[in-house]
Amino acid sequence: MTASLLILTSLLLFQTANAVDPPKPQYMGCFGDAEERAMPANGYSSDAAMTIQICVDICAHASYAFAGIEVGTECFCDNDYTRWGELDQSKCSAGCAGDYNEECGGSWAVSVYATDSSVEQQPLPLPSFATPTACVADDSNNRAMTQVELSPVYTELCIDECFKLGYDFAGLQNGNECHCGDDTYNKNGYLNAAVSCNKECIGECGGVGALTVYDTTHSDYQFPSAAPSTYHATWAEERKLACVLDTWDRAMAVGPKNMHTVNSPVGMTVQACITYCEGLNFAYAGLENRNECYCGNEYRTHGFAPVTDCYHKCNGDQSQECGGPWRVTVYATGSGPFTPLPGQPSIPNLGCWADNANDRAMTAHVGGSELRGPVYVQRCINYCFTEGHKFAGLQAGRECYCADTETEYQKHGTSTGCDRECGGIAYGNCGGRDALTVYSVDEHNVDTRFARPATGNCIATAWGDPHIITFDGLKYDVHVMSEMIFLKSRSTDFVLQARLEPVYTLSWNSKPAVTTGIVIKGATAKLPTVQVSLVPQGQTGEKPSTVRQQCDVELFVDGTAYGFYENLETNDAHVLLSGSMIHISYPSQKLQLDIKVVVWQNVCHFSIDYVLLDCANNNDYVGLLGSPDGDKTNDWMDENNAPQTIPSGAGGYLFQPAYDYAINNWCIGTPIDSYFTYPYENLSFSSYTNCLEPFDPTFEDALIAAENDPNNAKCNGDLGCILDTVALGDEAGDAYLNEPAILETITAEIIESPPAPTPAPVPLPTPYPTSAPTSGPTSGPTSGPTKAPTPSGDGGSGGDDSGSGGDGGRSESNGAGSNGDPHFRTWKEEHFEFHGQCDIVMTKVKNFANRIGIDLDIHLRTKIVRYWSYIETVAVRIGNDILEVKGSAAQEDDDDKLHYWSNFEYHGELADLAGFPVTISPRRNKYTIDLESAYPGQKIEISTFKEFVSVKIIGATEDSFGKSIGMTGEFKTGRTLARDGYTELNCFNELGQEWQVLPSDGKLFHEMSRPQFPEHCFLPEDPHGERTRRLAESTIAEEAAEAACAKLKDELDRKDCIYDILATQDMDMVGAY
Repeated sequence: MTASLLILTSLLLFQTANAVDPPKPQYMGCFGDAEERAMPANGYSSDAAMTIQICVDICAHASYAFAGIEVGTECFCDNDYTRWGELDQSKCSAGCAGDYNEECGGSWAVSVYATDSSVEQQPLPLPSFATPTACVADDSNNRAMTQVELSPVYTELCIDECFKLGYDFAGLQNGNECHCGDDTYNKNGYLNAAVSCNKECIGECGGVGALTVYDTTHSDYQFPSAAPSTYHATWAEERKLACVLDTWDRAMAVGPKNMHTVNSPVGMTVQACITYCEGLNFAYAGLENRNECYCGNEYRTHGFAPVTDCYHKCNGDQSQECGGPWRVTVYATGSGPFTPLPGQPSIPNLGCWADNANDRAMTAHVGGSELRGPVYVQRCINYCFTEGHKFAGLQAGRECYCADTETEYQKHGTSTGCDRECGGIAYGNCGGRDALTVYSVDEHNVDTRFARPATGNCIATAWGDPHIITFDGLKYDVHVMSEMIFLKSRSTDFVLQARLEPVYTLSWNSKPAVTTGIVIKGATAKLPTVQVSLVPQGQTGEKPSTVRQQCDVELFVDGTAYGFYENLETNDAHVLLSGSMIHISYPSQKLQLDIKVVVWQNVCHFSIDYVLLDCANNNDYVGLLGSPDGDKTNDWMDENNAPQTIPSGAGGYLFQPAYDYAINNWCIGTPIDSYFTYPYENLSFSSYTNCLEPFDPTFEDALIAAENDPNNAKCNGDLGCILDTVALGDEAGDAYLNEPAILETITAEIIESPPAPTPAPVPLPTPYPTSAPTSGPTSGPTSGPTKAPTPSGDGGSGGDDSGSGGDGGRSESNGAGSNGDPHFRTWKEEHFEFHGQCDIVMTKVKNFANRIGIDLDIHLRTKIVRYWSYIETVAVRIGNDILEVKGSAAQEDDDDKLHYWSNFEYHGELADLAGFPVTISPRRNKYTIDLESAYPGQKIEISTFKEFVSVKIIGATEDSFGKSIGMTGEFKTGRTLARDGYTELNCFNELGQEWQVLPSDGKLFHEMSRPQFPEHCFLPEDPHGERTRRLAESTIAEEAAEAACAKLKDELDRKDCIYDILATQDMDMVGAY
């Protein structure tokens, strides 16, 4: 708990004890905010239960004169609030999160209150603003100035932005647009400012088709000091080392999401980033997306990208490279020599060969799930090797194929279309459209250190608090806070030990445990001892790597610390850090560990898959992971492999029987038996051992009590899920429910059966969705899309949402789309939900209808209402034409209920989008974009129902939408892919964040709305438990909602309909379907 929250708690208790309402705070008005905060003195506090009084109390205690509240939850403190000027009161209309009857600011708008109510406060004087130069006309076909992305749009911000970009003049239009230009701004003529430039933002901000122009010499922005520009390019080019991949788990340790922050929306240069990183003693500086600076001693975490991917110019110096979207340009700090790290090998190929989708040259197609990660050259070669093939082929930058003979891959002849490079730890060419880059699967190209045989493995899993699933599938929990033996040979010195620590953040007297380290001791003295562990709290670590922005992980070999990318000086163990995953290969035991670094509720820990290749040595092992002999009934044993009693009933697997079994048989009680290294001050083996600690029954009592908490209803009584939810948060509970290995275990009882004649391996976890729809409304985002039922014989899914016949042989879709809640529908009729708030790329198709330079884009704007969200606005752009549609909660008739913008003009002229006719039906609240001229039978429909907006693409075929990207997934497979085109995302909060609109996606909405990138999508404060509780407390019975939605033919539409009725408490919501 932070100091501010402790103070807040004390204040609230004091108020309750005295039972006296404080005087109502004096309201000072609604004022503008921006990234450079209007009230920055005390940072900000965010509270899901924010009220005016809570914020005032926080600021009063910190001795500030004024408290400001923004977007319902954020509290700011300062002695001034006028930096950006005053806004109209309508901008501060957001309800407080803790009391919707109070107004708590808005998007970039702060409701300001005085903290001292004993005296009347006088308003502070407002700053003076620049005087306009002119009011001029603009023409959408002959722009007077260039529009730039800016949010929020204020006069002073726009002037500064244009000044930084090197323009002489700034222009504001329609109250929400910033434009920059030179002295030709008046080429369309002058206008009467009082009549045409009458829109206000903060300052005078133009009008419809009119620009209020300012001279940028009014700007007071100061650029960072830098060397002369003639020195820039050469100086930066000498230090440039690589273009690398980035993800949410950053490739470089320090950056905008960490405590050392550099994220300059203006003036970023290579020099500024290098200087910053040098000051923190880092060897490398990385720049991303024009303005983000990262630092680290390693940059190869996610592999390399083609140098052409790092094409963005620094916004402070256009001669320098500052990365790209999820791409980092890496520069060396220091004085040189500037030498890149090793690790960008180029694998030779056998040429470029043609392919045909209807007659594959290489018939063995490999999906991302089989590769266990993104498609790149080394992964594809390794997989084909493990499957026994002789050739590997990569196509379109993201597809992997295997073949056995030259005749196969050469059947269609050579091709010149292999123009796709792809990244990864090993760099190479990855084919092109209908073109395969082919590689030989031989000893020179195969990296077998981390390649699993495709079948015949035994896999055990330990995740969460930790839940253990043995090699044979028995599930139970171990909550002993000590070093433990997970796997041990009975005939050699091999042993695998794990360190378990309590969840310190949980308030229970007796706490559950998490895994924070593992160590592998070889079978003989000649084999290395390998340890991977988290750096203990309060310690520095010798050569740590930071994972997930806050978890420092260390590697020790025979007691010596190594960096994860250093040469380990042994071929008997291999360790690879890739994003948040750490892979260990120990060949002599045919053992692999896939360690995922997880952080929930600020608790860093490991989730681990233990893999015995070919089920090796299965009759020799004992330990907490069981003996992999195919029989789960003997998976509790002592060190001599004598079976121990397995309890009946689920409680025995969680509480004292499981605890006693673990501590009595597998707890490491003496330092001589431990192989962990502790190079820390005041920490040693004795700091962790607790082998004499008896089971505390209060642990069981606390968990049983939590079972009755309605916030844990999603767990359906599963105590393991409840434990993770309470101890580690909702996200951990979701991970428990979505753990693939759970589906393959029996927890409540043991089924007696004779041992299998051969070892029975646990199948690899699969990320694919199940096919059975849920029976009722879901409580939050699922882990995978839900498959719609097979369409009936009429070929449709109900209504006019059926697919078009198209030409013979073309792949068809019943249509992708999104509606209401928002419920998304992929191209393969799979449904999922995203309950965040932001602008989202639903679908994008380049060169739509084979028209060069004419792209199709569909963007959605979602809005959170407490614990769920809905689609507020949809925008469709084809070529240069944009249609934006918004719903309305007001009771309106006919044309009054149509809220649309054509090319940013409200109710502007609307006949077509790039030649595709548009029709509006006020009676049906429907807008139809007819694609018939290019794709017979296909159309895009936008519908509104009250404030809800939906959009459907009807009759789509591979010809029209086969190359689409976005939230609706890949057309051929329906897989929900990241922007890189190969990473599959089945957590839909992550998918929504991934497809948040970036500046490079263009502006489709007529006005900005928070959040805008780089600020990430807002997510509900409690996206699961509270929503579930609210649904359970609905005044409308679920049976009534089911009856109202019964007429819908599509089963998953019915499910979505029921959910929306229960969430909104509005039976009329069936009208949205």
